[in-house]
Parts: sequence; structure tokens; C-alpha cells
Amino acid sequence: MMSQENSGNAQGFQTQVHDGGTAYVGTNHININHVPKKPATAVNSIPYLGVSHFVGRRNELTTIHEKLHKENNTVAISAVSGMGGIGKTELAVKYAREHINDYPGGICWLSARNTNLAAEIIQFVQLQMGLEVPQQDFQGNPLTLIQQVAWCWQNWQPSEALVLVVFDDVTSLEGFAELIPSNHRFRVLLTTRLRDIDANVKEIPLDVLSPEEGLQLLINILGEKRANKLSRH
Repeated sequence: MMSQENSGNAQGFQTQVHDGGTAYVGTNHININHVPKKPATAVNSIPYLGVSHFVGRRNELTTIHEKLHKENNTVAISAVSGMGGIGKTELAVKYAREHINDYPGGICWLSARNTNLAAEIIQFVQLQMGLEVPQQDFQGNPLTLIQQVAWCWQNWQPSEALVLVVFDDVTSLEGFAELIPSNHRFRVLLTTRLRDIDANVKEIPLDVLSPEEGLQLLINILGEKRANKLSRH
């Protein structure tokens, strides 16, 4: 059961939640006090299984994890950059699956290429978590997509523990900063072809596999005899 009222200096949307807390949707930010009656189950959304013959990239995997966890009080953003077909998405999949236990708050995978990213975030929260994202404030004025996205991050379930958010195949950073969660519990990993994208983004350039790693990949896929024969040509 819910009732709506404005109290104190609260502005915008204010919902009094009878089973705990008050949710405010202000003009520029949203503060949420409501705690669910029972802990929500974390959503681990990794749409790809990953290749069965993953080879190399151990240094990059280690670097990603170190950069994402170096600072505990800020949002850590690491970009896996490189030309198309170099394996950026596969590396992100490998990292997410290997470190799933390091993110008890869940894993959110979002496709950032040619999509309305704000709408995709909102849809993820609605479909995966069963939350109803407010569309307007208390006066009936529509909330912007940016405000709705902010509500999604602040109402993420479960309400505690680290969360990994993967933005796969980022093609533009225009307006991107407004969609990134500001709470320090989120760790954000980008895959992109862009280089030197931002001073605040910790970039991990991804180059081609070494000859040894390339040969090992061929061996895994084709078998040792056939791979050695091809490598000599």
C-alpha cells in the first residue's frame, strides 16, 4: 500500500512506503530509503557463454580486475579498447564469468551499440528485477530518461554489495557520463573501439595475440598436427 505526500523540504516525486522508508525523486537526484522486506536475488546477466578455446589475455584479465577494484570510494571505469574483431567482448565475457563471485550484487550486461541506452537500462530493471520505474513526479510532470536511469541505479536489487555493469561496444561517449551509476558499489566495464576516450577512464589497449598464443589457439581449434602444418605456411 502506498500514499503520496510532500513533507519538509522535499521536492518532486515523493512516495511514502508503508512497509519501510520514503522514496524521493527530485529534480537532479533521487534518494531512496526503502529496504525490501527480504533480500533480493542478484541478477547475473551475461548473454554470451564465451568461446570454448579462449587463449591468453591473462595479463589483461588481471589488469581489469585490479583497475576495477583499486579505488573503493569512486566508480571505477575500465575500457577494453581495440580494433574490431580483436576479442574485446570475449575478454569481457571471460572476466565476468571468472569473477562472478566477486560481484554478489549482480552483473548487468548492456549492449551500447546503436541502442537507446537509457531505455535499455530501464527495461533491464523492470524485466529482470520486477521494479516499476516512476514515469512522473508528484505534480504529474514527466521524469526525464536520465532521472529514471538514476532511480534504477539507486533502487538496484539487492540493495548492497558490488555490482558489475558491462557496456558492450560503446561507439560514442556523448551523454554517456549521465547514464553511469554514481554509487561506489558499481564497477563499470566498457568495450569500445575508441582510443584515448577520457582522462577519467582507465584504458586497457587490446592488441593482437602473440605468435605463441595464436598458435595455441589454432591447436585448440584444429588439433596439433593441422595447426603446426598451417603455421609453417
